[in-house]
Amino acid sequence: ACYIKAGTTLEEILAVLGKYKLTLDVLPSVVEQTIAGAIATGTHGSGISHKNLAALVHSVQIVTGRGDVLTVGQNENSELFEAVKVSLGTLGVITQVTLQAVLTFNVHERTELMALDDMLENMDQVIHSSEWIKIWMEVHSGMALVFRCNKTTEKPRDNPSRLLEDAKMVLFEGVQWFISYFPSIIPTTMKFLVHYMDAFPTVDRVDVPEKVLCIPHRLALHPEAEIVVPIQHTVKAIQIIRNVVKRLDLGLNFITEVRFVRGDSAWLSPDYGQDYCHFSLLLYGQERMVHKYFYAVEDELLALGARQHWGKIFKSTENELEDLYPKWNEFMAVKQRLDPDKVFCNAFLKRVFPSVC
Repeated sequence: ACYIKAGTTLEEILAVLGKYKLTLDVLPSVVEQTIAGAIATGTHGSGISHKNLAALVHSVQIVTGRGDVLTVGQNENSELFEAVKVSLGTLGVITQVTLQAVLTFNVHERTELMALDDMLENMDQVIHSSEWIKIWMEVHSGMALVFRCNKTTEKPRDNPSRLLEDAKMVLFEGVQWFISYFPSIIPTTMKFLVHYMDAFPTVDRVDVPEKVLCIPHRLALHPEAEIVVPIQHTVKAIQIIRNVVKRLDLGLNFITEVRFVRGDSAWLSPDYGQDYCHFSLLLYGQERMVHKYFYAVEDELLALGARQHWGKIFKSTENELEDLYPKWNEFMAVKQRLDPDKVFCNAFLKRVFPSVC
């Protein structure tokens, strides 16, 4: 286990762990976020054999609304542990995290471009085909890029030039920005980029986890929603998303990212109780479409028992949310115990926890 100040970013943690030949085996796409924020929102990687980052936590030190400093973990104040792990910052200020690290290893990544319909016919096989797996789905071309990653004893090889990858990213973002002003050409442009401009390149490489499982670029700021459905509804959810795009005649200039997370026991974890599929809905320069696209998909997927990523855009309120989390009332009781004076309540928390904020 390693002891980490809560404001340390994942990028900084990985750099220090690397000096001791250690790493984390759950890594999100973006590593600029702090460890406290990442665990508080249920941030995750992708692979059905791995839970989210909060599941790596042994204990946390937290300052409550009463000013008490508590250590909460499996062996101390354990009755609070499953509430504190994913708590949205509403139970107190986390000041230190004890996290499980592992010996570093190399990862073999292979990508495969598939027709979306073919992938859907073999979805269960795709989900279980590798230790870490994610999918970039492009609805207009009807194509999907499947990322398969596994541990390997091979040495790092065939890694693309970082300068070249950054240049391609800047070029792609420029195209996204340009076509965002001309919605009518977006579907045709996205089809062209996928089929003819190598927007979904095939890769076969080996490197350390943080260079494979994380996105190596600092993405431009963009609106994003992440909707989480029980894994058995993955195919149905993809069909619903495609139907929403078609019905509303939406031109999307970004992919939809599909990831898979093993179920865990944190009370407000989006993955509480069973395995889930996560859909990241992305827009670039199309902020005007947030309500039309994000909220339409959220409404449709609620029928499948969909939850939301706490750190991204969603509109659900307490009335909808409390039915989705079996331990909702137990969490609210912990909130009242640790923060009876509502010190840790803001506009967002008042919307999702109005009964205690």
